[in-house]
Amino acid sequence: MIMNDLQAIATAVTRFGTHSLIEQSCPSCGTFPLRGFYAVRGVPVNTNALLSSRSEAINIQRGDIHLAYCWKCGFVTNVSYIQTAGQPTAGRNDPEESSEINKGFQSKLARYIFDNFNLRKKKIVDIGGGDSGFLRTICELGKCEGIKFDPDGLSGNEPPGSSVEIRTVIEEFSDMHADVLADFYICRLKLEHVKQVKDYIRMVRKAVGDRPKPAVFFQLPEMFRTLRELAFWDIYYEHCSYFSAGSLGRLFRACGFDVLDLWTDFDGQYLMAEVRPGVSGPLVPPLPQENDLQQLLPLAGYFSQAIKQKVSGWRERLQEFHRKGLKVVLWGGGSKAAAFLSVLGITEEIQYVVDMRPVNQNLYIPGTGQQVVQPAFLKDDPPDVVVVMNPAYLEEIRKTLISMNLSPDFINVNS
Repeated sequence: MIMNDLQAIATAVTRFGTHSLIEQSCPSCGTFPLRGFYAVRGVPVNTNALLSSRSEAINIQRGDIHLAYCWKCGFVTNVSYIQTAGQPTAGRNDPEESSEINKGFQSKLARYIFDNFNLRKKKIVDIGGGDSGFLRTICELGKCEGIKFDPDGLSGNEPPGSSVEIRTVIEEFSDMHADVLADFYICRLKLEHVKQVKDYIRMVRKAVGDRPKPAVFFQLPEMFRTLRELAFWDIYYEHCSYFSAGSLGRLFRACGFDVLDLWTDFDGQYLMAEVRPGVSGPLVPPLPQENDLQQLLPLAGYFSQAIKQKVSGWRERLQEFHRKGLKVVLWGGGSKAAAFLSVLGITEEIQYVVDMRPVNQNLYIPGTGQQVVQPAFLKDDPPDVVVVMNPAYLEEIRKTLISMNLSPDFINVNS
């Protein structure tokens, strides 16, 4: 059961005591020390990977997660994070681009950004992670000029029939690219991978310059939802930084940005921010949704005390299914599945993870080595139970299996 009453959570924190002090400074505001509240050892350093053999998947490089929060600004970080070069991978666990639900969400978001900032025939620069599909969608709406910074060269090729050309720069975006002079900047699913977040936002501020019109759009996971729902499957080694609306707004303001708007979307999973250089007088006052610092301690305390029961409950449930001879599969071959299985240490209890993307078929989940299969695989080997790793896709998954004349029991991972 998810505890939503903050007063009850605060009572639990008082009862169980304070968190351990971590002798590190906050990467967002510099406050010392931090307070640790969650730790797990030996997780894959790259959950955003699929491997070509089970042996490679099981023997992937591992690291530790030790989350700590800053009582002054609300930022949460993995104090055990060490940036690694990673390992070769055969597939990628990007968001469900094969899902109509996800396509609809991204299309709606792109249209909102295009309309809200009047981007017709403007220059747009994408400095975030992932492929160039989102940037291309906006550019196609208004014949915009698009530039994608992609140091790994993983943006992908132009799709057939695309009406715009996206120029890819095989470099990490930095203040050395201040001469780009774009009208709009996009930074999606990037900041959670950055350890020294204040240095990074200062760099972006310097690169954007003191022109009053350019705006920057950020998208990243929302932290408070993870804590409220005890969503340990949304905590990855490579996600070293976690934000709420308040902690994100405070960081932007400290780095010279005006915060235009902050909101959540996609069932509250993503936090969005619109910011602009603060160059025309005093910064805009904080938004009401930034006033969330008082929620941090109770939520961190609740997560710290309740997470062991959440993990053991899931482990016992899956082990009981296995004892009864029930076949259980996970649906969603992304980072959520890798984190879920790794923390639980589940191997025999779940043999397959279903993923809709053909490129990922017959690859293996990092850490625990489950094979990735397409939905059609289930026709010949029907599951008794499907654990849905992202509730946003539940109805879409249900319809897919009904069309195959399959009727397993569905379990929402949040249940």
